Amino acid sequence: MYVSVFDLTGRTVNRMQPFTVYPNKALIGIQSPGSYFGVNKQLEFRLLAVDQNDRALKNTKVNVRLVRKEWQTVLKKDYSNRYYYASEEKAIVEWDKRMTLKGETPFAFSVKRSGKYELQVSLAGESDYQSSSFYAYGWATSTASSFEVDKEGRVDIIFDREKYSPGDNAKVLFMCPFGGRLLVTVERNGVLHHQYVDVDKRSVEVSLPVKTEYLPNAYITATLFRPHNGDNESPFLVGHGFASMGVEKTSNRLPVRIHAPKRVKPGTTQTVTVTTAAERDVYITLAAVDEGILQITDYETPDPYETMYAKRALQVSAHDLYKFLLPEIVRSSSSTGGGADMLEEMAKKRTNPITTKRFRLFSYWSGIKRSNASGKVTLKLKLPQFNGEARLMAVAYTGERFGSAESRMKVADDIILEPQVPRLLTAGDSLVMPVTVINTTSKRGKVSVALSTEGALKVMSSSKGSVTVPANGTAQLVFRLRAGRVPGKASLRLAATGLGSAAESFDLSIRPQVPFSVETKSGTLKKGSHITLPKPDRYVRGTRSLQLTISAFPAIRFADKLKRLVGYPHGCIEQTVSRAFPQLYLEEVLKLAMPETYRRHSPTYFVNEAIRKVESMQLYDGALGYWPGGNSRSWWGSVYGAHFLVEAKKAGYRVSDDVLNRLLRFLGREARKRETFDYVHYRGTGRTVELKARKEIIYSLYVLALTGKADLSSMNYYRSRQHLLTRDGQYLLAGAYALAGKWNSYHKTIPDLFQAERPARQTGGSFDSELRANAIMLNVLLEVDPSNKQIQDILRWIANRARNMYSTQETAFVMLALGKAARRSAGADLRVAVMVDGKKRATYSGKSLTLSDKDLNGNSLALKASGSGEAYYFWSAEGVKTEGTVEEKDANMRVRRSYYDYRTRKQLSASDFRQGQLVVCNISLTGEGRSIDNIAITDMVPAGFEIENPRLRPSTTVGWKLAHPMNVEYMDVRDDRLILFTSLDGSKTREFLYLLRVVNSGMFIQPPIGAEAMYDPAFHSYHGAEQIRIAPMRIE
Repeated sequence: MYVSVFDLTGRTVNRMQPFTVYPNKALIGIQSPGSYFGVNKQLEFRLLAVDQNDRALKNTKVNVRLVRKEWQTVLKKDYSNRYYYASEEKAIVEWDKRMTLKGETPFAFSVKRSGKYELQVSLAGESDYQSSSFYAYGWATSTASSFEVDKEGRVDIIFDREKYSPGDNAKVLFMCPFGGRLLVTVERNGVLHHQYVDVDKRSVEVSLPVKTEYLPNAYITATLFRPHNGDNESPFLVGHGFASMGVEKTSNRLPVRIHAPKRVKPGTTQTVTVTTAAERDVYITLAAVDEGILQITDYETPDPYETMYAKRALQVSAHDLYKFLLPEIVRSSSSTGGGADMLEEMAKKRTNPITTKRFRLFSYWSGIKRSNASGKVTLKLKLPQFNGEARLMAVAYTGERFGSAESRMKVADDIILEPQVPRLLTAGDSLVMPVTVINTTSKRGKVSVALSTEGALKVMSSSKGSVTVPANGTAQLVFRLRAGRVPGKASLRLAATGLGSAAESFDLSIRPQVPFSVETKSGTLKKGSHITLPKPDRYVRGTRSLQLTISAFPAIRFADKLKRLVGYPHGCIEQTVSRAFPQLYLEEVLKLAMPETYRRHSPTYFVNEAIRKVESMQLYDGALGYWPGGNSRSWWGSVYGAHFLVEAKKAGYRVSDDVLNRLLRFLGREARKRETFDYVHYRGTGRTVELKARKEIIYSLYVLALTGKADLSSMNYYRSRQHLLTRDGQYLLAGAYALAGKWNSYHKTIPDLFQAERPARQTGGSFDSELRANAIMLNVLLEVDPSNKQIQDILRWIANRARNMYSTQETAFVMLALGKAARRSAGADLRVAVMVDGKKRATYSGKSLTLSDKDLNGNSLALKASGSGEAYYFWSAEGVKTEGTVEEKDANMRVRRSYYDYRTRKQLSASDFRQGQLVVCNISLTGEGRSIDNIAITDMVPAGFEIENPRLRPSTTVGWKLAHPMNVEYMDVRDDRLILFTSLDGSKTREFLYLLRVVNSGMFIQPPIGAEAMYDPAFHSYHGAEQIRIAPMRIE
């Protein structure tokens, strides 16, 4: 049964509760003494009949039947000419008895033959029955038909118990596909024991001693060899099987109990005692957490015993040559032989820049304590202003022993206040806030409530009210509030008196109507330069951040691009690598441009995190997936990721050899495919399409050569067919030859003069662009031929166009090139005075200089240079502006949003919403002829709505069918917005549906929905800003 409980806002709490349907008035139970026994052994079963309330019944007449299974096994051939076993089951009734159950009734019997048995018990006159299966074995009574033969010729393994203790003897039954010699091993992280036994009549029993080292489990493996005696009864020459044998030492479980009051009041201090085994210095820790928090993910109390003694994986690999060698020995028909975040980190662009802790969540941790001689730890638990249920969770350990326990504690005031508060508000919103007063006492009385606010929130109604609340009942007051026009943080506090006192307080984020913005200015400083920088104003207080950097590194000119790259909020393979790659070469520039980012962690930390993430995205075939957790591979992303891992390893970072080698093998396979594509590029003012080798192939050859695994055959193929190469492809192939030491081939392949390559921009595939292609050419020369005269020409060309960098791909390659080039640059003798309000605040004299807010506060900021040489400056101001709007426009695509009532499917206008309503949001994306990959759609929901997250509530999927559904590659659900990543399919319209709950009444700003192509600024759309009205809930 699935139950949804609504509060007064319409928010739901969902729980699933199973229940039992009884088909009969009497229920039969069978208690088995085990699952595997010897023949001719007295077996003591117990039978019981109970009613629906688990009460034992007397004088219940039943039929008891014992059935033995036999299998007639034949060898068959499938349509692929592969052999397999087919076992046909035959049920033989050994006996059928009638008896009367008088409460719990013992029932004893024995069996005389090996096999699988089923004890069936049914009510007299009924055909339905309860059953219990078991195996019996005795060497002299076993035949070839006693046990089922596995279809694929595997060895089945049965234990006589579910778990064993150290010192026991385990009886293990092996059911085999044929007779022969059986190797039995005990394994886990190595071979712990082995022995050989002979198998006759397809089964054998082995007794194995259980050792302490087998804790918590060991694997019994079986390798069966068929003797090569010319018998062709079976095509299988070897059989395998394995099973995990559980081993438990119950003395390793520590008893733990929590002694605490069951019901308390908030704001008090309670004594909690945790007890365990009566011994000193047992380590104990206690946590107390709001049960509501734990229920979000159905969090279970930790059990370290189950974790430490959980089933462990088999770490031994078996290799079998027998099946390859013996067919040629025993073959009789012939005498010859046969043949898948960074997404959350620094996501300023698409997330709310003003954050608060809306609720003061209740959580407590005691730290690690030691028990006294009686095994006790006493703790003082100070409760905050919290109403609800707290779960107390205790964990204890000492040596190899572990234990845990949990207990519940209800925390409640005499008077409880429950305001209907949204998760956040938008600047300019109006909120109707009912406050429910709950009386937990048996007295009726009057309660007065006072409301106060701070920050960007004002009370528009009376701030005080009173209401009479019945005993153990509720009553309601209503307040009206308005968010100011200036975003920021706000708080509200409710205080109640009468029938007791109570207080509740909340912090709210008042988010901006306009997004987070960044202003930048950069350039070159020479002798006599006098630069006046803009005055940053109209920013929300507390959100503005100023920075000025002066450096001899030319890359600092493009620090705004670098900051945007390193802080890009999307976590696919391409952007993960692009985010980290420049950090291998531009550590000093990054620390200058982004001191706030690198205050806690160095570039080394971020590179290591990127390596870890890239390695986690590897798929089964060695390729890298495009999205974390996805199974869609990216060839360019795989080459790009391999290039990053190789360069990181060269720089001294730790890279998994296994991951890298599998990735390189994938590149090697793909590079031999000889695939081509229609290459669109520009010559003069014309657009040309030519057939060219895929860029992924040539890039793969370069990366393979970079690792010493040059594929000379494929390289020679393309050198002899240079008409298939793009210009950047020529540089990559020439670089591969240079890395392989083939300098003659390098000089024959590398162009004599620099000529810019001008490909059409791609938003998917190889992510090609003009800047990226030429930056690759520069990277190759800097890597293999740093004295090449073309380098200065390419550097000059890139520097003149780097202001037009848009995609992460081209920014990464340009920054890589500038980082490598910076190592070759010489210093300069230039001095720059930083003037704030006409006074010198700091001086640059050759060593990189970075200034921030406290150094730059003033009405004017200027730079004055003297001396010789050059330096570069970068100035930025970022934050949330107090004024401004988002221009609604459609550029090469159109994104739209509409709302529908979930129950009636009627489209809703801005004034049709009601508190508690379940709403379906329809997002449609339409192109204007050209297909584009990597579209990011951001839908900010009104403050009165909440997204029904399907990841937390699987029942809240829409369930409507769409004719043209959107292919969502990645989805990010936040408190106040939904972010989708998809692709544009020509002129087609694609749709996506998701559920929202209307939870608060009032007037709310509806921000526009936006769509952007992450790799092409020409494709974007913003639409749908308006104000919506939400009516209060109807109470029926």
